[in-house]
Amino acid sequence: MKIRLMLVMASALLLSFGSGTARAGGGLAGSGDPFTAFFDENGNGTYDPRDGTGLKPLPVFGGGGGALLIYLLPSPVITGDVRIWEDFLGGTLSDVLRFTNANGDVDGGLNGDRMIVYSDLAAPGEIPDRADVGIPTQLFPRDGGGIVEVGPEGNNGVVYSPGGPFDNIYHFTSDAAIPEPSSIIMLSLGALGAAGYIRRRTRV
Repeated sequence: MKIRLMLVMASALLLSFGSGTARAGGGLAGSGDPFTAFFDENGNGTYDPRDGTGLKPLPVFGGGGGALLIYLLPSPVITGDVRIWEDFLGGTLSDVLRFTNANGDVDGGLNGDRMIVYSDLAAPGEIPDRADVGIPTQLFPRDGGGIVEVGPEGNNGVVYSPGGPFDNIYHFTSDAAIPEPSSIIMLSLGALGAAGYIRRRTRV
């Protein structure tokens, strides 16, 4: 009887350690209670709390004019930096996701409530994204080496899941293609012309 009780207690202890480890994602930045986030460099973000209620807006403040682009997260996460490499691990940094809180902590505590998106500066002649403020000179990596962008230049990004599918998952579009003003005008004129043509044909 005592042996059976000891086995049950040992199993319960192991299970509690296992669930804690899965929740914390091995201490990597951004891990915590499960949600899935979709966001880009221009302040467009949604998240799925994975409770069947569907997508919700991911609140944002800042960005543009030298201000930081900051997304507010729906539940606490581990603080620290996640490096996003443009070409290969340890190559050229294109973006950094900094998980932190109002105090700016990046020490790996499970008390982060926001994510700052840092992106490299726009090239001359390019329209800058809101996050294009440059990469910080001092980083606090907690990312297992970081992740590499995938996809064609101009529309690439990453999927970061620090603790696997049962932890938080971040879908980040790094270089979202933004149409130039002239392209938007041409598209608008084309749409108006097509609408006028259809209207004229229906009258005849």
